[in-house]
Amino acid sequence: MGRYGNIVLAVSVAFALQGCGEFVGKGDRTPDRRAVVALETRYPEATDVVWSSRESYDVAAFRLDGADLEAWLGTEGEWYMTVSDLPLSDLPGSVDTALSTGSYAGWEAVRADRIDREYAHTIYVVEMRLGETCRGLYFTPSGVLFREEEDLSGDYRDCIPFESIGRIETWIENRYPGACLLDIERENGMTEVEILDGALCRELFFDASGSWVRSRTDVDSPTAVLCMREMLTAMGDSKWRVRKVDLHETPTARFYRVELESSVGERRRLDLEDVDPCVMLTCSGIQSAF
Repeated sequence: MGRYGNIVLAVSVAFALQGCGEFVGKGDRTPDRRAVVALETRYPEATDVVWSSRESYDVAAFRLDGADLEAWLGTEGEWYMTVSDLPLSDLPGSVDTALSTGSYAGWEAVRADRIDREYAHTIYVVEMRLGETCRGLYFTPSGVLFREEEDLSGDYRDCIPFESIGRIETWIENRYPGACLLDIERENGMTEVEILDGALCRELFFDASGSWVRSRTDVDSPTAVLCMREMLTAMGDSKWRVRKVDLHETPTARFYRVELESSVGERRRLDLEDVDPCVMLTCSGIQSAF
C-alpha cells in the first residue's frame, strides 16, 4: 500500500474470555475456517479466542501477552483491523503532551486504545471525562488531534478503510508527499479520504472516476483564530467569537470559511475568497458578510 502501510488503532474492549486458542462457542458465530487460519497465522500465540459476527466481518476477541485484543477479518480470511487495549502509561509521549497542554488539559484520561488497520497508519483513541461528560479523542502518533466524538462506544467498525484506493493514492502522494492516511469512506459514488499533511488534517473528495473534486482543511491553529479575533476587534464588534476556520479548495476556487458565534448563541458564517485569515481585511469587507 505504498507509503501508507498499516494503521494501528487502539481500542478498549470488554471480552468474554473462554477456551484456549480455538473457537469455544461463547460467541454468536461459528467463523469461516479461512478466518480461523488467518487469525492463527497472524497471532499464533493467541488464547481464549471467542468469535462473533459484526455485519460482514468475522471478529475474534482474544488475549495475547496479557492484553485484550479484537481482530476483524473478512469472510474469506482477509485481515482488516486489530483493536488493542492500551495502558495509559503506554501512550506515545507526543499524545501525553497534547493531552496535558491542549483544550482537554483539565479532563481526566479514563482509558486508551490503539488500532491496527489495513491501508492506514497508526492512531490512538483516548477516552476523556469531565464530570459526567465524556469525549473520545483520536490522535496520530505525533500527537495531532484529528477527531473528537461524544460518548465513545468502543465500536470502531467505521475505522476500517473501504479498500485500497489506487489512482487516488497516487494523486495524494504527488500532491501531499509523506501525508498520513487516516480514513477512507465511500458514499453516493464519492470517495472521501482523510489525511494528515504535516500538522494539517485534510478531507479530500473524489468522484467515481477517482478525480479530485474538493478539499476541506482544518486550519483552527491558534494563529489563525487570533488573527480572526483581531479582525473582529478592528471592526468594533466584540460580540462574536471564532468557532472554526477551514480552508476549502476546488479545481477552480479557494476560500477560507470562518464560523462565528455571538455571546447569545447566534451563529454566522464568513467566507473569505482566496484571502489568508492572517491578512487584515477592511471593516466594510467583513461587515458585508453579515
